[in-house]
Amino acid sequence: MLHFPKSHPEPPCLKDERLKTHGTYDCGDGDVLKRLQQDFHNKCYICEARLPSLVIEHFVP
Repeated sequence: MLHFPKSHPEPPCLKDERLKTHGTYDCGDGDVLKRLQQDFHNKCYICEARLPSLVIEHFVP
């Protein structure tokens, strides 16, 4: 298992999205994506590909 330290606190919009039945991670005017780019050095946290623009999720639940 890999450990990826993440910055805190989480973007505020995630709290509201968690309460929804079908919430999304793509909220807050790109706040989540900006945080992912910062925390993972512009790489995908799953496949480590360095992409010109990251997507938040590879998978559809």
